[in-house]
Parts: sequence; structure tokens; C-alpha cells
Amino acid sequence: MAVLTDYRTDVANLLASGVDASTWTTALLDESLRLALFDLDALLVYETSFTVVTTGYEHDLSTIPALRAVLAVTYPWTDDSEWADLYYRMHQRVRFIAPATVRFESVEPVAGEVIRVRYSLHHKIQNLDGAAATTVSPIHRPLVALLGAGAACELRYRQVTENPAIPLEAGRRLWQMAGRYRERAGEAMSRLAPIGRLRWGSVGLE
Repeated sequence: MAVLTDYRTDVANLLASGVDASTWTTALLDESLRLALFDLDALLVYETSFTVVTTGYEHDLSTIPALRAVLAVTYPWTDDSEWADLYYRMHQRVRFIAPATVRFESVEPVAGEVIRVRYSLHHKIQNLDGAAATTVSPIHRPLVALLGAGAACELRYRQVTENPAIPLEAGRRLWQMAGRYRERAGEAMSRLAPIGRLRWGSVGLE
């Protein structure tokens, strides 16, 4: 799995920063990767099964590893269940009462039964802010690089616009570059699998 130095290199290569490494500093590249992960967290949807521990209406789902937010749930889940059918039959019967806690209004899940959860997670890159391992899938590594390159240009744009000695044209070029990287990231996102990209309708949210 790729680590921080690999992701720094990915972003630096997109920026062609070898010609001016002093401008595209390590600190700036790392901050751009933090922003890229923030975007990625909001884009990708994951799905898992949560086994009910205690019978009741309320269930804390925070034991799901690296959970960022619960997006939707279905219950009762079995191996032959279909998400859409089960979700819409129980529509409006669940409330989100905390970031990782749901309350079922008209059913009481029983210990041992399964709740199916769609959620977003906090992605990490090993060695960035002390992360012990990379949780970004290799297939999403190019997307992180594009998002990071766009973020790096936006950060540089902010720097140059605060310096009256730098020509305005330099700022305009950076802003255009940021937009182009965002465009390419959007193209990459359009090719993600349906469960991979956040489509509110697909998780039962409008």
C-alpha cells in the first residue's frame, strides 16, 4: 500500500514541481493531501453488516472501523436481501440521533440480527498526521493525486494573491490549473462504481 512519500510524489509529478521544489514545499503538499482526503471522505460510500449486540430501538454504530458518518441503514438484513426493496419498505422509520447512533421508530432490532449500513469513512495515508496505515484503496490513488494537485494550486493561489510583488497573471494561471485538476478529478469520479461514489438517491437519501 502506498505511503505518504508516494502520495507526495504523485502530487508533485502532476504539478511538475521538480523545476521549482522550493515553491511546492513538503508542508504545502501535505496540506493539499489533507484537503484531498477530506474531499474523498465525502465522495465514497461503503456498506457493511452490523450485528445487533443488545435488543432495543437505539443502536450505536461507532464500532465500524474509521466511521465518518452513517448515511442510511436497512433492517432486518439477510444474505438474500435487496437494499432498495428493504430500505423503501422501512422508509421514515429510522432517525439519526447522533453521528453514529440510529433509532428505529417502529421496530426493535433483536440481539444477533443484522442491520445493513451504508456509510462514509475517514481515509488515511500512512505517516500523514501519524496514521499507522493507508486506508485509501489503490484504485483511488490517482483520484487523490488529482484532488491534491487542485488543492495545492488553490493554496498557492492564496499565497501569491497576498504578495503584491507577484504578477496577477501568475494567480490567474494557478486558478486555471486548479480548475483543470478538479475537472480531471470529476472525470475520474464519474467512472467510479455506483456504490463507490456518493449518489444520495442510491443510499435512500434525496
